[in-house]
Amino acid sequence: MKNRATRTGAHPHLPKTHLFKLFALVCLILSMPGVPHAQTPADAEGDLQVLGGSLPVVQPQLQLRGTQALLEAGDAVEGDYLAEVKFTPDGSAVWVVNRSTNNISVFDWASQEILTTIDVGAYPTDVAFSDELALVPCLNSNEVYILNWMTFEQLAVLPTAAQPAKVKVSRDNELAVVGCDEADVAEVIDLQTLEVKYSIPDFPVYISKFAFITSNPRSSLYWSGFELSPDHAHLFNAAGSDGLLIYDLQSGDLVTTIPEVVNSAQVQLSGDGAYLLAVTTGNDGVVSKVDVAGLTLVNQTVVTGISLWSAYSPPAVNWTGSRVFVPCFPENTALVDTENMTFQTVGTGNSPDWVGQSSDYQYALASDYYQAVVDFETGAIVGSFSGYSIQNGAVSPANNRVVATDPLRYESLHFFEFETPTSFNWLGEQSSGSELEGYATYSLNFTPSGEYLTAVNALSSTL
Repeated sequence: MKNRATRTGAHPHLPKTHLFKLFALVCLILSMPGVPHAQTPADAEGDLQVLGGSLPVVQPQLQLRGTQALLEAGDAVEGDYLAEVKFTPDGSAVWVVNRSTNNISVFDWASQEILTTIDVGAYPTDVAFSDELALVPCLNSNEVYILNWMTFEQLAVLPTAAQPAKVKVSRDNELAVVGCDEADVAEVIDLQTLEVKYSIPDFPVYISKFAFITSNPRSSLYWSGFELSPDHAHLFNAAGSDGLLIYDLQSGDLVTTIPEVVNSAQVQLSGDGAYLLAVTTGNDGVVSKVDVAGLTLVNQTVVTGISLWSAYSPPAVNWTGSRVFVPCFPENTALVDTENMTFQTVGTGNSPDWVGQSSDYQYALASDYYQAVVDFETGAIVGSFSGYSIQNGAVSPANNRVVATDPLRYESLHFFEFETPTSFNWLGEQSSGSELEGYATYSLNFTPSGEYLTAVNALSSTL
């Protein structure tokens, strides 16, 4: 949620003469005959006594039936309170995490239809993939589900510390790390044995961005991030105030701390895995570049005069880590050159809620109401699209395809492609559950005959 502060001014004091006149006027009105003035009744169940008469307490005449029926406003299967959306490693399917209905909607990319719905634990928040496995942390049941993403078979359910919220998998598919919010613990999972190897304490995990809307009870949550080195040797977490914490993933021990890299909830590896890029938001924002093998700080680029904003995503990073693309204000986005420690702003239309990079790491993507494809090297916008509000999304790791959502306004998935980067195309939209599901019922009304009850479902645009 973008931070738009409001200022309330103090009302000036009224002169004493005005206060006296106002007091006298109120007393005069209350003393007039027939003006009700409440007094404490002797019997709370009796009539309310007032000056000039009494107002009877109306006793309810409606007698409710002793039995009630709980009716669904639409069809099952439901997919409510969308969290993360992720492509499978081959780009053939998309997994949509539904927080409040405790399930995963799996979409086929080619048909844009739901292949299956997978029930998991209470309040799933994230999903991450290895070459064979999908891991889903469930915040309220304190467990992580491990499934085969090709067959949907459930392979294990592992208990975790309190509130597992975020999961990352090493690029060599050997280890996964689950970050637990309430406990501030990292659970390190061996993906060969499907067991928790050990737990790392004092591991900061927190909600780094959130949003809500007044027209329905939906909300969006995004947790601070961390990264594993490609060879699963080290774990990096810069979310806390103590600096970038670097752990040995063989033992779980804290190896070193880089104190200059603080409060950086958004981190991302470069495409080649050689560098970690960390973003510290605010005025002035800072982009830190860390050597993954050497565990040292390479440099920090200060984005002067501009506020770097948080996003529902890590920063977008190119293959070598020489370019980092982030939302900012009052401009829209900042493209940071980490080699020369300079930056340029790119007017993408809005300050985006979500950014990403193409599968070949040549282009950055910005999504809000305006979508833009930006050349990492030049900062030029090569493709664009507008018309659908977007809050978060994902880029296929296999090709230039995008899925995106705006879960506060409509719980559905938008499909895009930019196989030709200069042409960003919308392909369609599908509900995260049944197309006749009733999301966020806004009003009810009987038909004139009294035979039917209509339900207007604002979030799913159904009746």
